[in-house]
Parts: sequence; C-alpha cells; structure tokens
Amino acid sequence: MKTASIFRSIAIIAALAAVAVPSFATPNQVALSGTLAASSSLTVTAATAASALPIGTATTNLQVATVVELSNDKAGYKVTLASANSGVLQEASGPDTLPYTLAYGASSGTATAVNFSNPIATASARTSGSGTTNYLYMSFGTPYINADTYSDTLTFTITGN
Repeated sequence: MKTASIFRSIAIIAALAAVAVPSFATPNQVALSGTLAASSSLTVTAATAASALPIGTATTNLQVATVVELSNDKAGYKVTLASANSGVLQEASGPDTLPYTLAYGASSGTATAVNFSNPIATASARTSGSGTTNYLYMSFGTPYINADTYSDTLTFTITGN
C-alpha cells in the first residue's frame, strides 16, 4: 500500500510541476525569425552575332553573349561553361570543324581565356542585387573548310561555393 501511495504522490507532483512551469516569453514582445536559402541564377542572352558568325573571316573578340550572374550566397559562387562539341564548331552534314577560343569577362580587354575544365568565374561573396554582368567573346581563324553550316552549343552553370 505504501508503494501505491508513493507512486500517486510522485504522479501528483509531476502533474503539478508540468502545470506550474513558468512561461519565458517576454510580455509585450513578439520574436520574429526567418531563414532565406542560398540561391544563384544566370541570365544568358545571346548576341545577334552568335547566330550569324562570320565564318570565313578571321574574327577576334566577337561578343556572342551577355551573362548576368546573380547569387545571394555569402560564401560566393562559381560559373562553369561546357561545350557540346568540345570547343569546335561542327559542320552540319560533314566532318569539318572550325576550332575557336572563348574569353569571359567584364570587357574584351579584361576577359580571360575560357578553359572548359575550370570555372570561368568565381566569387567569394554574393553579388549586388542587380547581379554581375560579364560577356562571352569568341575568336576563330579562317581554315579551309566546306561551305556548310557550323554550330556548337554552350551551357552555363552557376553553383554556390
């Protein structure tokens, strides 16, 4: 009987303790909190020249795209570029190719050569609210190739650091 009585007493004390726990909320205040996930995006706009390349004419630093990088990641981000044809314009109906080089940057004078194995841009902080604008420049020579249409597809990717 004493055991049952002790258990009832413990249960009553536990119930009272649960009801009597004071609230730690400060009167007349509301605590606000929220979380914003890191987000990065690219806006790539092809220049008119991208679909009307002057093949047959040696070309240097032809602007073929405008890229706006936007990221709120405080650790920064990186931009990579891939080529469907490994950096050559491929003939539509034949074996010929036209090799080209690319440069990426804020202007043709400050653009750096693109290496498809490495990021074309890196940042160690977020961008401004309007983003960071860079340009893609293309250069190629005048090899003796078939008269035909030549093309390649470039894919940009942005990822957080």
